Amino acid sequence: MTKATRRQILVVDDDEFIRAVCLVVLSGAGHEVSVASHGIAALQRLKVSEFDLIIADLEMPKLDGIGLYERASNEYPHLADKFLFMSGRLSQTNRTILEQWKKKCLIKPFNVKELLQHVGTILL
Repeated sequence: MTKATRRQILVVDDDEFIRAVCLVVLSGAGHEVSVASHGIAALQRLKVSEFDLIIADLEMPKLDGIGLYERASNEYPHLADKFLFMSGRLSQTNRTILEQWKKKCLIKPFNVKELLQHVGTILL
């Protein structure tokens, strides 16, 4: 991947292992990756950096993925179509919300191929 096509990705998850795996996989695919452990930290990063994609866990302390999406897409409308969600357990409520928003959700544990496919589709 050339420097001109490198994409900025923010991974937001309270699980340190998931953040580390995403960082290694996505960096290895040629992307610039930043991480945050919850939605409030992600919003702080959005104030100082631009991102092409946000990958967010649905269930996190302080501000969950749904809340992060609502605030980020309100403050940064260009990001509304640049979210990928992930979850270890997808509640019916969250499933319904994601269906209404037409958003994808990776179910943990996911494999590298799934992650890269979803990222590639959103970044097209």
